[in-house]
Amino acid sequence: MSRKRLIQIGILFITLIVPIFIFIFIKSFGSNQYGLPFEGQKIVDAQGDTIYYQVPSTTLTDVQGKKVQLSTGQIWIVFQSPTASNNQKLLKALKRIEEKHNKQNIQYISLETIKSDVSLNEDKAFYHSIPIEAGSLIISEYLLEDNQQIALVDDEGHIRGLYTAKDMASVDELILEITILDQIYRQRS
Repeated sequence: MSRKRLIQIGILFITLIVPIFIFIFIKSFGSNQYGLPFEGQKIVDAQGDTIYYQVPSTTLTDVQGKKVQLSTGQIWIVFQSPTASNNQKLLKALKRIEEKHNKQNIQYISLETIKSDVSLNEDKAFYHSIPIEAGSLIISEYLLEDNQQIALVDDEGHIRGLYTAKDMASVDELILEITILDQIYRQRS
């Protein structure tokens, strides 16, 4: 074999084998971690630490008179009550979330802004409706700017994201971020 041919074989070997070794190295020694941002108000304390708004644990009464315990240790999906204009898209988004994460400790909380004439029938079975006066104790006024928004609140009461029900990419992001929160919780315990 000529020297030129050996150099070509060497270059080909390096270009094929080196990426495989890099992949194996990253797979073996790397970790793929993704943190979720905090949303909402934040303050800086005297020591210079940033403290994010935390939704307080509380017991509320829903529109049917049942007591609903909202406590840390569970994920909350908070949204405004379905109305005639957003009923189908919002419920479709919520059902997608429920289908993907039906075994997790998730509370679905609907903030009732008006007396709704929309019939939800069996759809109402999987979430609690809270009157907006009581609901405002849960989530700040700015949080749900329109009736298509869904908020994700983590198990420590921090707001982790705001999503739009009419945008399927946003709902997919919410589903993914619930999965990420679940992975974070498993690593903690």
